[in-house]
Amino acid sequence: MFGTKRSHRDAFNENSLNELSEKTISEARALRNFVKIENFLKEITEKDDWRYLNAFIHQVILGKHDHRTWRKGRILARDLSLIELLTKNMEQLFDGLIDEIDQIILPEYQQWKLGSLYVGAFALVEPSSTYKSRGISGFIPLDINQQLSPIHKNRLPIYFKRWIATRAAQYLNSQGELYTGNYKQHLEELTSIDKWTEHAKIAIDALEKERELGIWEENKIPGFSGPDLIYQSNPK
Repeated sequence: MFGTKRSHRDAFNENSLNELSEKTISEARALRNFVKIENFLKEITEKDDWRYLNAFIHQVILGKHDHRTWRKGRILARDLSLIELLTKNMEQLFDGLIDEIDQIILPEYQQWKLGSLYVGAFALVEPSSTYKSRGISGFIPLDINQQLSPIHKNRLPIYFKRWIATRAAQYLNSQGELYTGNYKQHLEELTSIDKWTEHAKIAIDALEKERELGIWEENKIPGFSGPDLIYQSNPK
């Protein structure tokens, strides 16, 4: 699942909930009562763990989640509006974290059709994070079982433009304009083209080219259907 290897800045300590023994977990489950379980765990855990006990008890002790992997590892995606994607470059949007990106959210047609904002989005993967890990401003956690697709670093700009294009396509589709053309005119209602980045301009031109090629059939995702050539900096 996790392809990106990060530093273990968030590695859990030996007394964490993830490190409880199987014997302790069995004893807690045998109590079968939330209050009794909570009191039992408070006797053997650090005070800074107590605020996590409610979820831990419901999901692990009374549930079926393995305590060793509970809330360990996470997948984060940047929470961005279409306007931000059109007007800011990769470095601005990822604020020093762009070098840690080597996977994207797997583009799936059904998710695109349902309006998911993270189809093809850059994924920040933290395999060593735990339930104590702090959030990163501007990022939201996704399902830990989210399917990912690895990408080469030198292809980040192309996939960034595809991400812009597919988000723009979702907006245009919601407005009934995806198959009408004149995308820049429709999108300028959101923000002036003068404010767009070069990547955004290329992305929208490429999306227009995909429409002209007539390749959005058989569950093809706009923005992820055309050849890389039309998403390059200087497409011919």
